[in-house]
Amino acid sequence: MFDMLHETRAFQELIEEGRKEGIEEGLQRGKLEALHETTLSIVKERFPKLMRFAKKQVAAIEDPKVFQQLILKLISAQTMNEAKQYLLAVDEDEDGDDE
Repeated sequence: MFDMLHETRAFQELIEEGRKEGIEEGLQRGKLEALHETTLSIVKERFPKLMRFAKKQVAAIEDPKVFQQLILKLISAQTMNEAKQYLLAVDEDEDGDDE
C-alpha cells in the first residue's frame, strides 16, 4: 500500500516541496552562520577585548538585516566603548523586529 502512495503525483509533489523548503532553510542557516563569523572576525580584529561579550550578544541574532547593520556599525566604530554600545543595542534591534 505504501508503494502505491509513494508513486502518486500528490506524494511526489509533497516530497519535492519538502526538499525545496529544506534547501531554503539550509541556505538561510548558512547565511546566518557566515554573518555571525564575519561579525566576530571584525570584533576580534578591531576590539579583541570585546570578544567574550560579542559572542554572547550575537549568539541570539536571527535576522540577517540586524547582522548587516551591526557589521557596518562595528566597521565604523572609533572606540571600544562605541563598539560595545553597538553590541548592547543588538538586543533592542532584535526585539524591535518582532513588532
